[in-house]
Amino acid sequence: MGYKTYLDLIGMNYRDYTDEETAQRLFALFFDLFRTGAPVDVENCIVYDHARARNFVRLRAFRMDSGDEPIGFRGVFIDMTAQREAERVMKESEERYRTLFTKTSSPIIIIDPRGNFMGCNDAVLLFLECTWDELKTKNISDFLPPDPERRDMLLQERRELWKTAGASEVEYYVQGNTKYLELAVTPTTLKGRDVVFCVGKDMTEYRETEHRLAYMATHDQLTDLPNRVLFNDRLPMELAKARRYKKKLAVMFFDLDHFKDINDALGHNVGDLLLKDLGRRLKDCLRKSDTVRRMGGRIYHTFA
Repeated sequence: MGYKTYLDLIGMNYRDYTDEETAQRLFALFFDLFRTGAPVDVENCIVYDHARARNFVRLRAFRMDSGDEPIGFRGVFIDMTAQREAERVMKESEERYRTLFTKTSSPIIIIDPRGNFMGCNDAVLLFLECTWDELKTKNISDFLPPDPERRDMLLQERRELWKTAGASEVEYYVQGNTKYLELAVTPTTLKGRDVVFCVGKDMTEYRETEHRLAYMATHDQLTDLPNRVLFNDRLPMELAKARRYKKKLAVMFFDLDHFKDINDALGHNVGDLLLKDLGRRLKDCLRKSDTVRRMGGRIYHTFA
């Protein structure tokens, strides 16, 4: 306990090198030992060394008898200070990990190499729109798109990703909607088992915004018809297809007569409704492979 020799302890009372709570506990234990003779084995006893530094020990004590009469005690102190400190550090580390795992807004998934869920945080449950009781019975393949061919392709990509550490954007099919995760993957071991540790970032809103912006860049905002950008992209492809298969391609142009009079007499809201209705009717008359485009008050369409 930090004393130079056993002689330093001669004449000391056990209350001199421990705190009051431990002293009371030891008194009760030694009283029972004196009375019954049953050995004492107690952990986490606090003792102080000569510099008053606190130590934790395990005490094992036995009664010494002479004939039928108790004459004293003998025992050992086992220094547990280093072990207690290691346990404290480990507990703090586990608590930090638990807090990071459960409270972070980033989805964190632990799966086995076959894709079965072994653990996750609340962010995953929010992303996949289910409870842990529901999720722990599922496989990650249960959240792939319903199309069999695409499911097989995506599942194979996931399995390749799980083999080596890396990052990829993956998609999941949740409650009829497609969601996206930017996923960083680390294969590792947990309690002797092979696992895949995944940390994700929900990219769904970003992807939806990206798709909306891409759509807005290629479509007229009023009629929802393709604009010049998309029309000019499709027309060369249709011309190339017509030449390759030796077919004719029709390009027609419609101009609305007296459209300004409609706006002036009935208002621009009515004019907008007319353009939208005309665009819808033209699309209904054509095939899905054909293109209808609006430019200003005019509407173009092409079909092969």
